[in-house]
Amino acid sequence: MERIDDTRQSIDSVLLQMDNECELIVVIDENDELVSDLDDKYGDRIRIEISKEKGLSNARNLGVKTAKGDIVAFIDDDATICPGWIKAIKTALSNDNDIAAVTGTIFPDWIGKGMEWVPRSMYWIVSCTYIDIEDGEFVQTAIGTNMAFKKDVLLDMGGFHSKLGAVQNWRKIKGSWVQKMSLVGEERDLCIKLARSGYKIINSSNMCVKHKVYPYRLTFKNLINRGYREGLTKGHLKRKYTDGKEDTLSLEQEYIMHTLASLMREKDKSLLSRFRGIFSLFFVFVSVFTGYFVYLVSGKKNET
Repeated sequence: MERIDDTRQSIDSVLLQMDNECELIVVIDENDELVSDLDDKYGDRIRIEISKEKGLSNARNLGVKTAKGDIVAFIDDDATICPGWIKAIKTALSNDNDIAAVTGTIFPDWIGKGMEWVPRSMYWIVSCTYIDIEDGEFVQTAIGTNMAFKKDVLLDMGGFHSKLGAVQNWRKIKGSWVQKMSLVGEERDLCIKLARSGYKIINSSNMCVKHKVYPYRLTFKNLINRGYREGLTKGHLKRKYTDGKEDTLSLEQEYIMHTLASLMREKDKSLLSRFRGIFSLFFVFVSVFTGYFVYLVSGKKNET
C-alpha cells in the first residue's frame, strides 16, 4: 500500500490511451486492502486478477491467460506510458508474421536528488534503457518494464518460466514467505526461445515509458545484490542452453564492451560523479561474475 500512488499513476496513464479494443488487467498478489482500494477508484474500467502464486512470472502468466485480445503488453506498477504507446505496439505487431514481440525505450524518472552520477551504461540495474537503439531495429530481448507480445505465440512458448522472475523456491515458514535463491531473466529466457523458433523482436522508438527510480535502488547493497542475482541468472541461462545453436550470452558480451567504451565518453559529468560511476560499475561487474561462476559450480541442483 505504500506504493499505491505509483500504481494509480501507472493505471491512469494507460486508461488515457485505451480504446474499446483494449482492456487493462491488474494482477495482484493476495492483498485485500489493495484490491478494495483499486476497485473503489476504478470499478469496471480495470479488471483485477488475484494471483495465488508468488512471483512476477506467475502474475504475468495469469494476466496472459485471462486476456481477451490478440496482443498482451506489460509495464511495471511504478512506470507510466508515454503518448502513442498503445498505437506503437499495434503498428509494430501488425505488419510481419515473424515479429512476435516489441519493446521500446525506458526513461528513468529519478525520484530524489543526487543521482546524476549514475552512468547510462548502468541503467539496466534500475530496468531502464542503457543503449541507443534505432527505430525498427531487431533486438535480442525485450525488457519487462516495457514489452508486448502476440498472445498466441507467447502461449505457444509456454509463457514466462515460473521459477524465474525474481522469485524462486518460495516456502511459507511460520506464516512468512522466504526464498532460497532468486533468479531474474524471465524475459531473456523467453526471448531466447522465441529466437530459436524463428521469431523476431523489434524495437519501436514510439513505444516509451517512464520508470520511477527511488534512491534505495542505488544503495551499494542493492547494486551488489542486483548484480549477483543477474550473475546467477546468466549462469542458469548458460547451463540451460548448451546445445551450441548460438551464444546465449552474446548480448551480455556486447554490453561489457559498450560499457567500457562509454565510460570514456561521459565527460559531461563531474570528476566525482564519474569516479563514483566507475567505482560502482566495478563492484557490480564483480558481483555479476561472482554470481555467474557460483551458479556454474553449484547451481545444478537449482535447475529450472
